[in-house]
Amino acid sequence: AMSEIMAQRVRRILTSAARDGIQLASFEQPEPMSQFEHFRHLTSVYAASGRPDWVFFSDDDDIWSEHRYSIWKSQCIAANSSVTALLCRRKAMPKIVRSSEKQTHPLETRAAPKDGHAVRELIRAGQVRLTDANEPDSVARAEQNMPEYFDFAVRFVTLEQFFMRAPRVLTEHKLCDLGFCHLLTRVHEAHRFMPDGPDEFVYYYASLPEGTSRQVAGASGINVQQDDFDLARDSLIGGCHFRAVRLAFANPAFGLTGAQELRNCAVFVAELRQSVTQELVRMRATGSVIPAQLLAGACTHEARVSLEAYDLPNTPELFSWANELANGVLRNFVLHALEFEAVVDWDTWQVQLIRTERSAMEILDVDCGYSNKDGIVRTRIGPWVGGMQPPPSISIGRKAQRFGSE
Repeated sequence: AMSEIMAQRVRRILTSAARDGIQLASFEQPEPMSQFEHFRHLTSVYAASGRPDWVFFSDDDDIWSEHRYSIWKSQCIAANSSVTALLCRRKAMPKIVRSSEKQTHPLETRAAPKDGHAVRELIRAGQVRLTDANEPDSVARAEQNMPEYFDFAVRFVTLEQFFMRAPRVLTEHKLCDLGFCHLLTRVHEAHRFMPDGPDEFVYYYASLPEGTSRQVAGASGINVQQDDFDLARDSLIGGCHFRAVRLAFANPAFGLTGAQELRNCAVFVAELRQSVTQELVRMRATGSVIPAQLLAGACTHEARVSLEAYDLPNTPELFSWANELANGVLRNFVLHALEFEAVVDWDTWQVQLIRTERSAMEILDVDCGYSNKDGIVRTRIGPWVGGMQPPPSISIGRKAQRFGSE
């Protein structure tokens, strides 16, 4: 939501653009809406009149290449009828340098570029890098190369189908873009391309906080809640791993008090909760029934990556604690928050119901089976479309930090 002063300024800019002959269709909502709820509204407007063939997206705080429109136009025209989504593999971003074994930060440029020409000058000067979504970066975390929604163009019917199937709990979520990108890359298998020219790009990303990915810096900023403090307190005073937890989050060399100890642990719990949420938002985009094996693998992956990111001791006891949190109370909280229906074991077909609108048998028959002449056959379809294994690295890059060292 914006202030009325800002809203009036935007209206004046749009009016001025119209006088200059720039054709823009603008829509103003009376109430605050999430990013993808705005997109849902626009999709419904154009579904009723003037359906376009393709849609591509804009980001409001990055520099666009002056050739952006022509790049997307030529790719959309050239796409064959089987292609439902296009992905531009290349980004321009500040060059990443490593300050320590686990910390990276963007290289400071002489001056912030103002347009595409200035970005290309920085590319030639070695201060801006060109990434490739197909390849992990050799310096920064692989997530720095992950595609975001504005790296895609989609057929209008693809976007329309997404909003027909996506529940409000997903499109109202601040991380809905993760689910949308997951669907386009894993299910639609977007056709990938590189722009022509050695220094051509579509977007230049602004500088990021030290060691932080764009997604963490933006919508997915960590909010430490009271539940995180409660879980941290329980972990520090009880449970079979409390000694390992206290040793990890208390650093006598810096004279930490009990309150600081609790705060450090709560921040870690909040980060782990957010990481589990990011994983499950992706899976929610493919359905409301989640495979138990993928769920456990994703949560375990995040427990391990979170410990590494915070430079905590790599001990079996501490990993067991983080893994139990991720695969226990945090996982269950997120499953309910995102309104999943059930968890299904794909080896035994046992069903753990989360909501009770449908029976276990209905879920198995509709989401995990198909009919043939012999009746219902169990198979890994529905929520498993788009790959049986989690992506090799789907966590959000984040700053490695040592508690108490600041």
